[in-house]
Amino acid sequence: MLTGPLLARLAQLAARSTEIESLLADPKVIANQPQYQKLAKEHAFTARAADKHQQVTDIQERRDEADAILKEGGDDDIVQLAKDEIAELDALEEKLDAEVKDLLLQDDEDARRDVIIEIRAGTGGEEAALFAADLFRIYAKFAESRGWKIEIANTHHTELGGFKEITFGVKGENVYSVLQFESGGHRVQRVPTTES
Repeated sequence: MLTGPLLARLAQLAARSTEIESLLADPKVIANQPQYQKLAKEHAFTARAADKHQQVTDIQERRDEADAILKEGGDDDIVQLAKDEIAELDALEEKLDAEVKDLLLQDDEDARRDVIIEIRAGTGGEEAALFAADLFRIYAKFAESRGWKIEIANTHHTELGGFKEITFGVKGENVYSVLQFESGGHRVQRVPTTES
């Protein structure tokens, strides 16, 4: 069950969501497009936090009702229903805890930034360049599946359609929070395309 600082932060974000909704309806803010866009982007995040906060509140209310029935005792069927309700709430709460922690990891200005990715072919000549192209296609498909946009900034093609290097930007919601740990060298062992 969410308690302490996590619950407090969720409540704070829910309150901020309500505040932003009021600001987004203000004609002065609407007239100031840079401010409006910044608030709209923040609202996309805080609205999700407000939804999670409401879910936490609903679960707690249902749990309080079930606990009250168990304390009162009485009809065996009603007591069993209350026990079943608590078991269901435990499962819902566990899932919600994970979702809230994941959401709060994104609670960072950097987490909502766009990214630039560079892919460079390592040693291996044409085969390494073909692998770099495969890697780019993987990132492009992943970005597409999330509704992100890719903008190619720089490429250096090879004769067989590979990339000696490619630099591209990825724009969209929570791009940085998802891709922030993508780094390092990749090595592949396969039957070379250049020799098949």
